[in-house]
Amino acid sequence: MADFYTGYNWYSGPIQRCWAHMKRDLDLLKEKHKDKAGVEEFVNAIMGLYRQGKKIAKRLNKEEAGESVRSLLASGLEQKLYEIAKPCMDDKDAPQHTLAKRIRDHGGEFFTFVRYEGVPPTNNAAERAIRPAVTARKISGGTRSGKGSETRSVLMTLFGTWMLRKLDAFSECERMLKGTCSTRARAPT
Repeated sequence: MADFYTGYNWYSGPIQRCWAHMKRDLDLLKEKHKDKAGVEEFVNAIMGLYRQGKKIAKRLNKEEAGESVRSLLASGLEQKLYEIAKPCMDDKDAPQHTLAKRIRDHGGEFFTFVRYEGVPPTNNAAERAIRPAVTARKISGGTRSGKGSETRSVLMTLFGTWMLRKLDAFSECERMLKGTCSTRARAPT
């Protein structure tokens, strides 16, 4: 799961590019160029394809579809996405040029959520998960050493994991300090 930051481009495995980031950029394009011919149609076509992908993924998850069916449907959506973007890829004067190039460069990474069950179409959950750490760093001004940063990271990981597993943080801290930490996973209630 990644946005469009180039630092993620080194990874050679399956990637799902974030549709929330793409939608934000498409909305900005539409707002900035509302008087330009073809921009609204470009945006609406791409977002329509995304909505279609979400419906397909939902249906495939219910039907427990196999890998080959998922791959075929994802490839079809990717091909349609490429066809929408193709006319603007080489036209540097088209307002859609930058996003069309993004589609060209990451075309096989927009419908990974259709190809693989359980993959979300956005990275919103990951961004929400790190928000407390970012807020704490901003409020406190950060730590004064590498060791302090490491300690804060470990503690936030522990407390975040306990919270996600619906465990009592006080009890888990006490167990950890006594050396009797529970290693078994508990099902959420």
